[in-house]
Amino acid sequence: MARGIFILKRAFIFRTFLSFLLLLSTLKSEEYIFWARLETHDFMLDFNELNILPAMSQTSHPTLKQICVISLPSATNFTTDNNLRLDILNSKKDEIFNCFLSQQSRVSSWSELLNLNASNKTEIIIPPVRFVADFKAHYVIIYLISK
Repeated sequence: MARGIFILKRAFIFRTFLSFLLLLSTLKSEEYIFWARLETHDFMLDFNELNILPAMSQTSHPTLKQICVISLPSATNFTTDNNLRLDILNSKKDEIFNCFLSQQSRVSSWSELLNLNASNKTEIIIPPVRFVADFKAHYVIIYLISK
């Protein structure tokens, strides 16, 4: 009888420890939303909007797909400061844009010819995409969330 109680206590401690490890791993990675819109007119960038915001809610049981790894300049402690993480992601917007460009994007291009004057317009749109940024000491791993 005493041995059975000992085994139950040990299993409870083990489950608690695993839950604690799971909690620590989720604190290091956070969900964000990225969307972008770029427009060119005659092959010159006319409009550029790249946005990253933290997600207001977390996806339950997400399916993650690693899409890229972005290097960071120096080792930093990311476990406590969410604003620092967001600032770093915002400083790496161009690299994150390249990650999502091959995943989910829409490209529209049209040309106009009027009185021997040609004009070309191109628009690239990445609709809002949820992703997880897993910060490590010298790099961040970007995972695409698919439902």
